[in-house]
Amino acid sequence: MAVLSYPWTGRLTGGKILLHILYWASFVLVFGIIWGSYSMNFRATLTTELVSLPIRMAVVYATIYLLLPRYYYTSRLPLFIAAFVTALLAAAVLQRVVENTIILPRFLSDWGVLPISNPIAILRNILNFNIYLALPFVVSILTHVSRVQHRQQEAEKEKLEAELSLLKNQIQPHFLFNTLNNIYSLSLKGSSESVGLILKFSDLLRYMLYETESSHVSLEKEVAFIRSYVEIEAMRSGDRTDVTFTTTGDFSGVNLPPMLLFPYVENAFKHCDAPAGEMTRIRIDLVCSEGRIDLTVENSVRPERRHAPSDSRGIGLSNVRRRTALLFPGRHEIDVSHTDSSYLTRLTIHLDE
Repeated sequence: MAVLSYPWTGRLTGGKILLHILYWASFVLVFGIIWGSYSMNFRATLTTELVSLPIRMAVVYATIYLLLPRYYYTSRLPLFIAAFVTALLAAAVLQRVVENTIILPRFLSDWGVLPISNPIAILRNILNFNIYLALPFVVSILTHVSRVQHRQQEAEKEKLEAELSLLKNQIQPHFLFNTLNNIYSLSLKGSSESVGLILKFSDLLRYMLYETESSHVSLEKEVAFIRSYVEIEAMRSGDRTDVTFTTTGDFSGVNLPPMLLFPYVENAFKHCDAPAGEMTRIRIDLVCSEGRIDLTVENSVRPERRHAPSDSRGIGLSNVRRRTALLFPGRHEIDVSHTDSSYLTRLTIHLDE
């Protein structure tokens, strides 16, 4: 949302000063001609408008640049009303003094002279001031509202970016911790696969260091990252886990925030289990078509663990749920279900806004 910028707001630069001059000149001409049309003495009425102009300008500028910022914009409405009414009354009385001592004797001598304190004359001056003040007052209020809304949007944006950064930074150490544990386990066993695991792990680190700093990465790179991770886990678990990873659709040209899909996959490996003597199973299906991404992750569990509390499913999944909600508000669905032997997570992201 763009911030409104008008001649009656902000500092008076060269362009704004010219607009102010045009504003006041138009009022002098319009009212000078209107009042002059009664007596056809346009010189006198235009001169009286010029004589009255400094007081009218003082009322407008004091209201716009002093009273509104000091009291109204700081939510001190009673003080603003008191100061505004006082300023109008003082200016109206001063205008009466100018009228009776300068304008009427010198330029409009055929007009009747009323006492300076005449309430009708004072009220007329107050109404005249409000005519000059109306447009600048409304513009100033609208501009202030626009700026407040803009600041609120900027604050929300900064808060969202900070929260997303925090969530992403929490996910990455969580993943590194688990993967390093896997490498450590293989090295303790003296497995020759630990060397290949370290090489693949370096590829993952490269992705995390150079790709995740961007707001979006290609879906192809994200899938390659997930596939490398799946291969690492498959090497660690050997023939104890049956892993299936299938992809369907055209991933070219599709971008999404980095490390968004991965925690669902990592979570499945972390919590995968099966009864003694049985092979654990993990199924990962990723489909991209018709402007949407569908990720299905299923992992086997032991029957006695099927009712594990949802928050025990790991910090990674908890964070990625929140991150998905922030990045795709109203454009995603997450469904988690379970049977006696498996957990199933379905994620749908609608790419088109």
